[in-house]
Amino acid sequence: MRTGFLKYVAIGALWCVSLGNALEHALPIRYPERSLMLGYAASVMDDIYSGDVDARGEFAFNKRVSLWASTSFRTVSYLYEVSHFEQIHGYLNLQTYGFNASYFGMKYVPAKHFGIGATYRMRSFGGDRDEIFHGLETNFLLFYPFSERLLLSGSLDLLKSFPRHDFEPGAEWGAVASLVYKPGKWEYESAILYRKRLQESLNLNMERRYQGQKDDYAGVKVRGAISRLFFEEDFPMRLGFAYETNRGNLFGRETGHLIELFIRF
Repeated sequence: MRTGFLKYVAIGALWCVSLGNALEHALPIRYPERSLMLGYAASVMDDIYSGDVDARGEFAFNKRVSLWASTSFRTVSYLYEVSHFEQIHGYLNLQTYGFNASYFGMKYVPAKHFGIGATYRMRSFGGDRDEIFHGLETNFLLFYPFSERLLLSGSLDLLKSFPRHDFEPGAEWGAVASLVYKPGKWEYESAILYRKRLQESLNLNMERRYQGQKDDYAGVKVRGAISRLFFEEDFPMRLGFAYETNRGNLFGRETGHLIELFIRF
């Protein structure tokens, strides 16, 4: 009986640490558009080094409504630990290959300065082992076209993950602040993503008084990207580079860095 109790405690503690959208990029909020992005991202998250193929696409039916999807496939993942003082080195191939969490969403922008959106998050299948819950997100979008070249935007978000294996993640709220600046053929984009747990998660395997996991976590991600337009007349495409950093337990690990090379059509 005691062994089973400790097992449930360990499972609940592990899932509490790994909650959150570990690979949810901090992307700028844009008006509905037609675009396709392909890229490769290399990241390090607290001694875990990974490589992912990214794909994101959006299809706008008109200037008000669009559907979009985003997914990534993990190709490599290694654990590498170093302690300089005691000279301890740890190296392990985690053998993680497969899809990370995927996102499917829609945007509706009935006016120049505001809109709404909804996103469904599908859990990972063989990829990132932190992204183990399906989820649903609603968004209130804000836009301020400062000029023809500069767009300021943001969103207020509410997220809910669905229970799995008798574990119910707590609801989250968040916000995004972003800008997109297009001087000539160049484009610079920046975004700040914030997430905060609204209510503690519940381990339903435990007795009611022990179900609360006290995981009042928060996290921030900051992303910057620069790209240049090529073949404007024949086959317009943008080649770019992005850097992203995060901090906070809500994103799966305490801190991390990501770099990405991408092409956007």
